[in-house]
Amino acid sequence: MENKIKSFIYLDNDKMYSISSQLFEGLTEYILKDSKVTATEDDQQKMHTFSGSIMRELFQYERGSSEKRYFHDYAYSLFEKELTERGLLSTIEDCVDLGDMTGKQFVKVSGKAYFNDYKALKETFGRFNEIGTALGYIQCYGPMGEVLTKIDEVTKQINDRNQKAKVSQKKNAIDSVFKRYLQEQGLIVNEKFAENLVKLYDFGYKDMFAVHIPYRFSNNVFASILNREFLKENEESLIAKYSRRTEVEFSIVGLLTQCGGDKAMIDSDAPEESIKKASLNFTSIISNLEDTFNGRLGNEYIIDPIAIYREI
Repeated sequence: MENKIKSFIYLDNDKMYSISSQLFEGLTEYILKDSKVTATEDDQQKMHTFSGSIMRELFQYERGSSEKRYFHDYAYSLFEKELTERGLLSTIEDCVDLGDMTGKQFVKVSGKAYFNDYKALKETFGRFNEIGTALGYIQCYGPMGEVLTKIDEVTKQINDRNQKAKVSQKKNAIDSVFKRYLQEQGLIVNEKFAENLVKLYDFGYKDMFAVHIPYRFSNNVFASILNREFLKENEESLIAKYSRRTEVEFSIVGLLTQCGGDKAMIDSDAPEESIKKASLNFTSIISNLEDTFNGRLGNEYIIDPIAIYREI
């Protein structure tokens, strides 16, 4: 099968090279050198595959140079090819029936993706009323703006305190109508509701950035939590280019970490008054609370991502 060009949006170099060091013997020596030091060849330690030799040679370049990102991309192509040739990489979309996934380790799934930036969502909720009010004002600026401008002009010309109070009441009435309009349009919510929603997102998701790919043959979904450090570009640019729900397909390659197996239960024979027992019980409570936010859905498979890319 002809190799396709990969346009990466995410590449975890650390994880890739860590696994590569085990696939291609001897690579570890070159990875562990200082990032500004050029790796040298050890004549006592030879690669036993051609791809392994190329992987090693990539580290003979100055690792602090601006060109290293291109070496990472090429190194990944060799990495995925090696996984495929060894039969270690399972291509999910080739299987209509997922069946038992527990035996699969490295997986690849492709499809139209959607991005969930919980940090952006939290910030939006925190400023929801501010943004909604601004949007509502722009929508109503014509008639409302003219009335408010006239009221301000009249107020400046009035010296009588009672008359000013009457004008102020009319202005407050307009503000009330405007606020009711914002509420009816769903542009503002209760301040306490927004405040507590931000607290829940802050506790439950901790600024996570996630990508989901719905499975094309069933109602299942593959999900990955991304490390922002390994994104090829910032989140705002990524979403602006591809949308939160992409029109093009992406592939996720990584390690399958959750696929429906039974979770280990915390059980201890320690006395009830034991601090250790209390700590284990508290851990169980926290785990159940966190599952409210991040627990795997019944139709969801979790992948620890190594790379996400578009094939061209």
